[in-house]
Amino acid sequence: MEEPNWDEYEDTKHSTISKDDLVWIQKKSRGRFPDSMEKAVKGDHGIVISSWTSNMGSHKICILTSDLRELGTTATCARIIGNINTLDDDSWLGTKLTWMDKTYIPLIVNKVPGYKPGTWAISKNRSSLLVQPLSSQDRIWLSKEKVHPHDWAELFESEGACCAVRVPVWLAKKGGVFGVV
Repeated sequence: MEEPNWDEYEDTKHSTISKDDLVWIQKKSRGRFPDSMEKAVKGDHGIVISSWTSNMGSHKICILTSDLRELGTTATCARIIGNINTLDDDSWLGTKLTWMDKTYIPLIVNKVPGYKPGTWAISKNRSSLLVQPLSSQDRIWLSKEKVHPHDWAELFESEGACCAVRVPVWLAKKGGVFGVV
């Protein structure tokens, strides 16, 4: 992919970078990242798969490239090209799904009953569902953005309490699936 003509993207120069944005890296970051995370360099481009604020106050992002590499950089080094949900090209959405298939782990959960009989504990806007992993006593809220898209639809369509979903490893750790970490 060639560097975009930035005259067409002037309105995104000071936009806040968020998850699912397609970004172009304009310069190498001086920021620090975990040893396991490779730094993005000028010319890299990809989908933002996570963002956070460091303890020093820097907005950091992790991008997924077309060859499924996860690269870290600071948000000031990147520029938004678009969002994968609004692009005409579905190849980036396919890249994200391929990455999810390879990195998300299956988790068997029980849906927690709601206050009314026959309902499940669900957020008001239907974007989160309260579940309990079979291997843990902890309950966790599963939100739509943290579950594999195919599993999210199946989670709501199934009438039974028990369901299998694919989630990121960090979420499974947080839910106590692996015991005390």
